[in-house]
Amino acid sequence: HVMRDQFTRTRFSDYTSALNQSFEHHSERWKDEQSIEFTEKISDVTLEVISKGMFGFDFSEKEKTYIRKAVNQIFRLETRYLQLGELATSKFSPLSIGYRNTTAKMRALFEEKIENPSRCPFSKNYIKDFQDRELNNQNPLIKIGRKKIIDEVLGLTVAGLDTVNIAVNWAVRILLQRPDVIEKIRAEADTVLLENGVSTQSYDRMPYTKGVILEALRLYPPFPLLTIKQTVEEMEIGSSIVPPKSWLCLLAYSIHRDARWFEKPELFQPERWYDQNVARDRSTFLAFGTGTH
Repeated sequence: HVMRDQFTRTRFSDYTSALNQSFEHHSERWKDEQSIEFTEKISDVTLEVISKGMFGFDFSEKEKTYIRKAVNQIFRLETRYLQLGELATSKFSPLSIGYRNTTAKMRALFEEKIENPSRCPFSKNYIKDFQDRELNNQNPLIKIGRKKIIDEVLGLTVAGLDTVNIAVNWAVRILLQRPDVIEKIRAEADTVLLENGVSTQSYDRMPYTKGVILEALRLYPPFPLLTIKQTVEEMEIGSSIVPPKSWLCLLAYSIHRDARWFEKPELFQPERWYDQNVARDRSTFLAFGTGTH
């Protein structure tokens, strides 16, 4: 509910403006044959789109560096937590303490930004407006509160930063191996973008480019492992008996490469997404869970 308003078609125009400005800013600083840290630059672009499009401000270079390090630390802690299971659940464990300290510092940074936004030409401060609206809401059934809003913003930034990096890096890796795909994307972009510029409407008119993105997400989902749960008691799943205290997970990587859902699943075929029936069942395409992609 907190983030729902941030993903409407109207709001995407703000993200597109922020994305265009960010790429122009960085590309002007890159020289031909210059070596760059690609993952770091994509992180910067992602942070700028989130901050300018959603908050109405930009992070400083120091803040970007801190956020990148903090997000990496959070994911390392979460990975270790999954490996240790019950051994890490105590609030006094080093993992729990490290996680709380890192997220608390990031939460303080976001709260300060929301309360004291800098002037920004991209958009109004939607999160601040939403927060004020919710805090003035007198209905206890739908009242959210400041902490929940900050937690949602923190979660979106952490999840968005890492998943975008993974998705873009894999997509670029595929393109470097397929110059024919690059040529088709370029031809489509020359036709559509020269007429309409970069916008959500332009993306809808670029079926091949859209297919490339979806196919990269299918083969290399940012979240290959989803929804880890532990059984409380013995249960039956299909023809298997699962003992109590078993860890269960949803493996998107395997589902995306299952021939029952995708013909010739190991092949990179952007054209498969021209068929409207591909992955009509959302449980067969889980790049970002079961939501709309």
